[in-house]
Amino acid sequence: MKARFLLLTALFFLLFGNQTKGQNVWFENVYLQYDVVYNGQVGLNIVATFIVNGMQGRSIYVDMGVVDNNGQPVRTPQGTPLYVRLTQVPAYTETRYNNITAFLPATSFTALGPGSHSLNAVVQIMDAYYNTSLGVSDYVSFAYNGGGNNGGGYNNNGGGKVREPMKCPTCNGTGKCSVCAGRGEFRNGGNPVDCPTCHGGGSCFKCGGRGTLLLY
Repeated sequence: MKARFLLLTALFFLLFGNQTKGQNVWFENVYLQYDVVYNGQVGLNIVATFIVNGMQGRSIYVDMGVVDNNGQPVRTPQGTPLYVRLTQVPAYTETRYNNITAFLPATSFTALGPGSHSLNAVVQIMDAYYNTSLGVSDYVSFAYNGGGNNGGGYNNNGGGKVREPMKCPTCNGTGKCSVCAGRGEFRNGGNPVDCPTCHGGGSCFKCGGRGTLLLY
């Protein structure tokens, strides 16, 4: 379990870059808005509130996109990663950004094809000059259902629809292993022993640490 987690983490940061020393980001909130209409198109909004430290007067990229459960970017019909890049320049040593929003049209999901797909929205802040990562948000899980001849979408006229996930009943939405409370280990005579349920990972075995389950 640990080896698989480390492998996926390595793949994710290989795609998105490494942490820049001396600067950091704290994410206050990342959430989704469903069935949004923008310029006549129906789609999905990714909304993020976060604080950037140590980047005053320097350009940052706010990358807001969608990955699968293996951390691989979802591809558009044109074969490019499905994400929106916004450029910001923090005005202060500690700068707070409220409700930064990226719109992803339903048509950008059509390469997934028919059927139900388990996906994750994610936000990453990049140092634009060094092209390195300052911080990555937790995943926000959702389900996309590709629809028949109309391809994907968020409406009910044969297109697909995104649905909000339910809270995991095993961990009560915390994402932590309910047996060891997320510690990943127990003490046995002073020596740590891996939790037999999460095998040392600390994550809920039912939802994989997401805190939510997707309804199909």
